[in-house]
Amino acid sequence: MRFKERDNFGKERIVQVSWSDHTGQCERCSRVNLAKSATYTKACPTGSQLLMERLIAEKRPAQQEKERQVREWAKKTGVFKDA
Repeated sequence: MRFKERDNFGKERIVQVSWSDHTGQCERCSRVNLAKSATYTKACPTGSQLLMERLIAEKRPAQQEKERQVREWAKKTGVFKDA
């Protein structure tokens, strides 16, 4: 997740923060157990957004594989034939 923050001179800069970076600094998010979805509610508002990004990234390879299988099936069965 990207945040805008100001340095000591007032200049804005963009900072990239990940879930693992955030949990080291946040007491609430350090209590979240990734293996147990019931603990996701313990995350702070910023941490919950970072957690969702992490979960989406973890599921992306499985989703891409499923989409690839569907495309392969569609080609084999001729679902998308030109009229």
